[in-house]
Amino acid sequence: MPIASFVPILSQRLLASLILLGCMQCQAFTLGQVQGAVLLGRPLNVAVPVQLDPNEVVTSACFEADVFHGDTRQDPAGVSVRLEPTSLPSTSLVRVTSRTRIDEPIVTVYLRAGCAQMISRRYSL
Repeated sequence: MPIASFVPILSQRLLASLILLGCMQCQAFTLGQVQGAVLLGRPLNVAVPVQLDPNEVVTSACFEADVFHGDTRQDPAGVSVRLEPTSLPSTSLVRVTSRTRIDEPIVTVYLRAGCAQMISRRYSL
């Protein structure tokens, strides 16, 4: 059998091995639907459930959020993101709050999660 016929098989196995190696350091968690009311004239206070892998440990430092009132980005210094425990195993809440009162009917939160690899989700409220 010629060597050229082994090249596709070797390259597929190499690619599969690289993907597997990369995923060994992947964080396995899922961001859920946003919880909480968003009311005009009040500061933002919402929570997003996070389902974690049973062996995974994350901290508030692994989460970031950008908050927009309409098209206006809110000052990042006024936005707080913290991780809160729940009574359910492997589940936490990411609480996103802001000091600024909501002055637009549309609020958008871009939540980024992960320490090693970031995933993001956009919530329109």
